[in-house]
Amino acid sequence: MIYNVTLNPTEINLMPASTVEEILQNVRTIIRTMRGSVPMYREFGISTDIIDAPANVVRSRFMAAAVDAINRFEPRAKLKKIIQRQSDVAGGKVDFLIQVEV
Repeated sequence: MIYNVTLNPTEINLMPASTVEEILQNVRTIIRTMRGSVPMYREFGISTDIIDAPANVVRSRFMAAAVDAINRFEPRAKLKKIIQRQSDVAGGKVDFLIQVEV
């Protein structure tokens, strides 16, 4: 089944009700974490080379980083599609919708 994961922050559930909920929470955590920000696990997350890049570069770099990170840190989720949603390029904000199959 295919599920949507957004970059919107949500509360972390330490006791997810199902394996699917756990996987989706893990994917959200992976794509919201900047690599190097987790002590003792510096490789976890998305590369910081997307920060301050032009919007068209952010999209391609984010997609490549998301594919690598999700495959590495949550292999139970199969990345299906990354959709760029509403963005505020002038304000420096770009939003993505991640579709994964569990």
